[in-house]
Amino acid sequence: MDINELIQRREQETQENITQAKAALFAYLAEHYPQIVRIMVVYSGYGDEGYISDGGIEYYDEDNNIIEPEPDAKLNDLIEDIHSHATPDGYEVNEGGDGEIEIKVAEQQIIINHNQNQLSQRSETYEY
Repeated sequence: MDINELIQRREQETQENITQAKAALFAYLAEHYPQIVRIMVVYSGYGDEGYISDGGIEYYDEDNNIIEPEPDAKLNDLIEDIHSHATPDGYEVNEGGDGEIEIKVAEQQIIINHNQNQLSQRSETYEY
C-alpha cells in the first residue's frame, strides 16, 4: 500500500467517524433536548494536549438565547466525539491551534472555524 492509499483510507475513516458522531449527537438532541437549535464549542490545544475549553460549550434556543440544560454526561461525551473526530489532525501539536465548532441542529451541520498557530522564521545572510 502506498502513501496515497493510506491517506485516502485515513480520510475515509475520519469521514465515517464524523458521520457516526453526527448521527448519534443529532438523535440524542432530538430525543432529549429539542429546544437546543445550536451549540457553540470552543477548543484549543498546544504542546500535545487538545481540549474543549472550560465553559466552552454554549447551547442556544430558537430565539438565540443561551440556555443551560441539566448536566448530562452522555451529551458531553457526544460533543467530545465531534470535537475528537472533526477538528484537524494534530492541531494540538507544538504551538497548537484553536477554534470554534458550530453545531446547527436543524440543518444537521457542523462548521469548524480553526486557527493553526505557527512559528515563523526569517533568515538573512550577511557578508563583510
